Amino acid sequence: MREGYTMALWSMHLTNNGILDSDAIQEMNLLSSRYQMKNISHDDLARLTAGVYASHLKGCPQMNIMSQVSVFVELDSKNAFSLGSTAHFETPETLRWSHSN
Repeated sequence: MREGYTMALWSMHLTNNGILDSDAIQEMNLLSSRYQMKNISHDDLARLTAGVYASHLKGCPQMNIMSQVSVFVELDSKNAFSLGSTAHFETPETLRWSHSN
């Protein structure tokens, strides 16, 4: 388990490494805002975010993306919760797509 959405941190990682353009992050943030304002459902958020991700990576060599997987997993492991732990990890606001109940 982890705090926040993996897609948000993964997308930011790809952007920071020059693979995904920052316009994709802006579009994803707009979708997140629409979800937080209850203008779209969680299902719509997931579907639309995946569409943004795919459209911005269209034509990108698969090897470029795959080269970042192990790097991201190592970095992101710091955001994982230990199931037996009471520790709380805070994801920076700029990388968190919050969801409300």
